[in-house]
Amino acid sequence: MKGLKLLAILLIAGVAISGCQKIENYDQLSRLIDKEWRLVSITKNGTELADSCQLDNTIVFSTNGEITTDFGAVSCEEELSFQDWKFQKEYAQIRFKGRTKGDGFSFASYIEQREILELTEKALVLKETYPNGGQEMPRVFTYQVQ
Repeated sequence: MKGLKLLAILLIAGVAISGCQKIENYDQLSRLIDKEWRLVSITKNGTELADSCQLDNTIVFSTNGEITTDFGAVSCEEELSFQDWKFQKEYAQIRFKGRTKGDGFSFASYIEQREILELTEKALVLKETYPNGGQEMPRVFTYQVQ
C-alpha cells in the first residue's frame, strides 16, 4: 500500500511539473494493478483467434512496472511472456516489453503497444494493430479479473 501511495504522489508531482497527463486518468492505474487478469478472447474482425491453451493465461500488472505472466495448466507450443509495462499516450495505450518462449527455438525480445478500448474494475480490452502486407490487421484482446 505504501508503494501505491508513493507512486500516486510521484505521478501527481509529474503532472504538476509537465502538465501533460490528466489527473482523472489515475483511476486507470488503480483499476489495472494488482489484479489477476485472465485472457478470455483474441479476435480479429469478429473471428476468434485464441487457442484453448491461451485461455487459461493470466497476467498481473505491478506498480513497479513489472508483469507476472502465468501460462496456466495448458501450455501452448509458443507463448508471449510479458516482462514489464507502462502507460503511454495519456493512459490511452499500454506498452508491453517481453519475450517469446517456445519449443525448439531461442527466446526473442519484443515490444508491443496496445490501445486501451475498455478498462473497468472487471474488464480490460486492448487493441493491437500490426502491419500485414501493407494492411493494418487489428486484434482485440479481452481480459477479465479472475
